[in-house]
Amino acid sequence: MNLNNIFKKVSGIALAGAIAFAGFAGSAKASSPTPNNGQGESTDAPSITKTVDAGGKYFGGSDFKFNVARTTVSDNEYGKWVKPTADPGIIEEGERTVRINAGTTTEELTNSVDLGVKAPADSVQPGVYRYVITEKNPNISGMEENEQSFNVDVFIQSTTDNKREIVKYIVSSNGTKSNLEFTNKITTNDIKVTKNITGNQADLSDRFNFTITFTTENNANNTSVRVNGEALPAGGKTFELGDDESLTITGLATSDQVKIVESELDANNVENYETTIEATNTQRATIDNANKTITAYGDAGDITFTNDKNETIPTGLIENIAPFVLAIAAAGIVFFVYFKRNKEDEQYA
Repeated sequence: MNLNNIFKKVSGIALAGAIAFAGFAGSAKASSPTPNNGQGESTDAPSITKTVDAGGKYFGGSDFKFNVARTTVSDNEYGKWVKPTADPGIIEEGERTVRINAGTTTEELTNSVDLGVKAPADSVQPGVYRYVITEKNPNISGMEENEQSFNVDVFIQSTTDNKREIVKYIVSSNGTKSNLEFTNKITTNDIKVTKNITGNQADLSDRFNFTITFTTENNANNTSVRVNGEALPAGGKTFELGDDESLTITGLATSDQVKIVESELDANNVENYETTIEATNTQRATIDNANKTITAYGDAGDITFTNDKNETIPTGLIENIAPFVLAIAAAGIVFFVYFKRNKEDEQYA
């Protein structure tokens, strides 16, 4: 057998093997569909997946509510698949809740809930059952509302023994197949508060109290506000700062307002300081130096409290006795003139 014949036989065997392997691989893949494969079509029931995109910043967690409602497909939308005249409740209508716990990464801020699909009874009409899934407004400061609407189509067919089975789910949004995933982006700001002590009568070891509270627009929820990583209660909290010390407030939405009130620690004789407050963006803050208070929006930027205690230094004792010296000098001049005139009068008498 020459080399050409050997090569042809080996090539033929290799080609046959490759075709057989490809057929096996294709059969294996076809028999193992991937749920939620990114195309919105699956043989397994989809779940509602919720993700909060906090941009790598801390999110304090919240419950997110979703509504499941029955609707119907259009006539002949799926060819000969039947549009059922009644729905026995393949998926229970009503509210679903997804809990997102506190975290920073998208992996931490992702969770899901089952739709609650029921096995169809033998009396269920074969066809396509459609449900629409929407998210309720979470009303969270700084979070964009997700107004997406998803259709979940459940395909039910008869078996050879006249039973019923679910053979497919198709999820779509605006006519495009997609996964049943809701993502909400939240944007928050940081504010750094710094304390400075100045003046020739100041004591750089003095310390001051700062009471911090915050409010949200339209009573929105905000579980993300923290001070130096510590949760800030709804009623506020007091922190202590000394010279060249600072604290950082995080998790503030642009529409949130934070109020900071400074107070002197009179018990430690910290008093008689003059307070000046500055903010990076003064247009987004209301400053009341007299009451040592600032109310700032979340995007007001960094804030500085400067406490000054300064007195004019006397230049010497002469300033204190000068009036007396001048008075004595004036009296001396008066007596000198008086005695001089009196003496002249005696000479001419």
